Amino acid sequence: MSDITIRPYRAGEVSYASYLQMKYYERFYGFGDVFEHYLLAAMADFLANPAGGQLWVALDEEEIIGSIAVVKADEDHSAQLRWFQVDAEYQGQGIGKRLLDTALQFCCGQAYTHVFLWTFRTLDAAHHLYETFGFTQTETKPNTEWCDKPLTEERWDLQLSESSETGDCEKAYSCFFEEMNKVDQPDTQWFSVDEVKEKLDL
Repeated sequence: MSDITIRPYRAGEVSYASYLQMKYYERFYGFGDVFEHYLLAAMADFLANPAGGQLWVALDEEEIIGSIAVVKADEDHSAQLRWFQVDAEYQGQGIGKRLLDTALQFCCGQAYTHVFLWTFRTLDAAHHLYETFGFTQTETKPNTEWCDKPLTEERWDLQLSESSETGDCEKAYSCFFEEMNKVDQPDTQWFSVDEVKEKLDL
């Protein structure tokens, strides 16, 4: 496999990010038209109002195999992470960590002090990743619309630096990610927040 590259989206690639999400959740969870409409409506809003946000794609040569986006939220100095997906065939290779780090670096550069995301229960590997980066679960709600079985949606939040010095925030996350990559463990090994703090001597 060639090196995976991550870059901002180009024209036509936002819809491909929707395809990646639909492909994965239809295959593994049976999501249907209601979820696809939810995705496309939100992505249309993003394209119409992109200020303060960005979407990135991960590529294996020319093939898009992952995505993540930052969308400016209604809450003051807050951003929402959206459309975070790595193709099933590429999971467990550290691509998700790189995408998430890219998004958080962007949030620092935009002087956001708070980031949140919505996910749902049973996505254990993703939850471990969020915990590793310092997110905590703050809210749950039922969802009976996206598939035949009831789901529990979860909100996860991360408080970034309160300082207006965005360079400090960027430096902190850059150092954090570099140290995470130095840990001699396979990509499929996730760490709790306490384990990460211990390894980084925090």
